[in-house]
Amino acid sequence: DQRTIIGDAARRIESATGIIPRSFRSGMYSASDDTYRIAFELGFRQGSVSQPGREVKGDAAVWTGTHADPHYVHPEDRLVEGNMPFLEVPVTADAQSTYRRGVPYDLSLDQGYWDEWHQPLIEAQLRRMETENVRFRSLCIPTRNLYGFHLDDTVQTTTLTSLVDYFDMLREHYNVVPTTLEGVHAHYRKHSLVSWHDAVRHEP
Repeated sequence: DQRTIIGDAARRIESATGIIPRSFRSGMYSASDDTYRIAFELGFRQGSVSQPGREVKGDAAVWTGTHADPHYVHPEDRLVEGNMPFLEVPVTADAQSTYRRGVPYDLSLDQGYWDEWHQPLIEAQLRRMETENVRFRSLCIPTRNLYGFHLDDTVQTTTLTSLVDYFDMLREHYNVVPTTLEGVHAHYRKHSLVSWHDAVRHEP
């Protein structure tokens, strides 16, 4: 039962850290059409649950056709926009290209090489957002806590360092704001065209 699993995980995090979690990402990008609603009812207000283009049915991770940019979700359909004020910030991915069956290239720091994988994907996504005139733009970069980013000689550290340097360069052309998912949601509320009434109508 999703409600039991997610609720128990949230309580454990709060017990260990003293912080009530408000941002949510499921393991392996697993989700059903009930996941966003359940997460919202449990107190989560933003997340990064989707990976556009991912199609791994064995993990209940089917995201073909979902939106590539931040949006409020639908309480009964994970693939479409809605007005429930849980902000979904999709992991930045190339939904048209996979490196293994059902798994698209994304900006994960855990895999690939910066100049062959991450930089081309960022540049392609920036072009897409410009072409599609996306009003609220983001780059969502996932990782896991399995790697020693304090070490200088790992591929992951090299990727992270290259990413930070690249973002410094991007500031000359874009208003790049590094932030958390909660910070993204605050910016979205401030700049989005979603009305205040629509944004609060689902609040308990």
